Amino acid sequence: AMIGVYKRGLRLALELARRGHEVVFFCTGREFYHDSLTEQAEQCIQFIDIPFAKAIYEGALKNRATFLSTLSEIKPDVVVIGEAPMIGPLLETTLSAVELKIPVVCLDNAFRPEFVRSFWNNHGPMFDGMILNGPSSLYWDNAPVHLLQVPPFVDPSIPDAEHLVRQEFDEDPGKLVTVLAYDLNVAELATSIFKDLSDASLSIVYISPDADQIEQCRNQLPDQIRSRTRMITPPDDKTLFGLIKLSKFAITKCAYMQVTESLSLGTPV
Repeated sequence: AMIGVYKRGLRLALELARRGHEVVFFCTGREFYHDSLTEQAEQCIQFIDIPFAKAIYEGALKNRATFLSTLSEIKPDVVVIGEAPMIGPLLETTLSAVELKIPVVCLDNAFRPEFVRSFWNNHGPMFDGMILNGPSSLYWDNAPVHLLQVPPFVDPSIPDAEHLVRQEFDEDPGKLVTVLAYDLNVAELATSIFKDLSDASLSIVYISPDADQIEQCRNQLPDQIRSRTRMITPPDDKTLFGLIKLSKFAITKCAYMQVTESLSLGTPV
């Protein structure tokens, strides 16, 4: 349901695998999302699916038995929970790991210093450690030692991004703008802005998994802007983050990860 949460977990898992750790990954609904990151992960990470029944009455007992037996069989050294476990499989995994006395770490976002303190008070007692992503301006000063506050997991490749830009634009792209148009509403909003611009040095890249769907947006642009607008499918992470870093600004939806990843790369949103 939350692609951003899934991808954040995959980035951490891939780095752990690169450092020699054996990683087992469980994410409900993962079969509905595929990109270059998931393809890369499938080469070095073991994915599993744990059955989850409707969590009432007998279903609750069945869930606990299933999750306890699965974790007991895997025997992990640590369990990382991808976001605050409010309900469902995330909560069941957390409670089962605690019952089996396996160290548990929560991975989530730091929205502001006050939120970090509140988050720690509400969820900290369940965990042996907590990792919160966010720009340093959102950190909680003098946080407990087992609360780690870190920047978003972004690793840009400027050369790969520059190569992509050269492929798309035969000339100097000038003022590059990246539109994270995974949501059609974002594409339409960006188009409404670009309609009123006539800067000949402006170059625009719309990124969408369905470029054909947003082609109608480009057709609405003035000729001078339309000729310097490209619609591409999402590149690999390193190229994507490099492209954002090269941009004068990015247009995104109001999504924490998209906003903070862009800001952490020094790009206004």
